[in-house]
Amino acid sequence: MEISLEQPSPGQVAAIAAVSGVRATEERGSAPLRVTVGDADRAIPELLAALAASGATVRAVAPYRPTFDEVFIRLIEQHGEARPPVGRLQTSGSA
Repeated sequence: MEISLEQPSPGQVAAIAAVSGVRATEERGSAPLRVTVGDADRAIPELLAALAASGATVRAVAPYRPTFDEVFIRLIEQHGEARPPVGRLQTSGSA
């Protein structure tokens, strides 16, 4: 999901990261924070409560679905070291 805050601070980002079910947070400068959660319906009330307790002013909370390209790039970044072996392609007519 994307969360827009009035003036995000490191303490507010830490409050988000500490909420149960939050898998990752991504700060993107002045753009909304991207927060990856397992269950958005369960996480949103907890996130809002944690942000209120941290003194944050929440402008908006919106779902975010990554594009195929973003998912592909993330998978390559995470698993880039695990590459399949490279070998010669053999066909039935090869000598």
